[in-house]
Amino acid sequence: MDEKYAIGIDGYPLDPDHPWNRPNSETLEQSRKRVFWRRMLDHERAWMAGNTSAIAEAVATCRRFREPPPAWLGEAIDQFVDRRTPNAEKRRRREMDIHMMRWIAVTELRERRFELLPFGDDRGMTWEKCYAAVAEMLADTEAAGSEETIRASYKLIQRRNRFNNK
Repeated sequence: MDEKYAIGIDGYPLDPDHPWNRPNSETLEQSRKRVFWRRMLDHERAWMAGNTSAIAEAVATCRRFREPPPAWLGEAIDQFVDRRTPNAEKRRRREMDIHMMRWIAVTELRERRFELLPFGDDRGMTWEKCYAAVAEMLADTEAAGSEETIRASYKLIQRRNRFNNK
């Protein structure tokens, strides 16, 4: 039994999978890629039209075809999450990022203190000097804070890391 295809006003089939719309020299892999990208284009158009489930469908298509996600999909996921994240949570995450920046600076200085000592830099040799040095280093950044603030951030992350490692 012959399949019926929708025909455009020019008399050619509208279905991209119709044999007339496929180049004769196309390999199986090329055909698979073409179908993948056509579906991804459909998902992207659906997302742009406001269909949020198009994100999940696009991820499933990537998984099914074993293809990496295109750039638009990563951006769509970022936008989707950002739109649905409450402002209070965004603020808490930003604050935690700042604590983490301070913790990284303190940890780096403490770990490298013996490398710096031959150059006359003893700022990492004691905790007090370390907190003061980090406060000075971060003074013109969003992670700026007093020595006490740096200490509190460092201890907060240390406690969190200890808790997560148990």
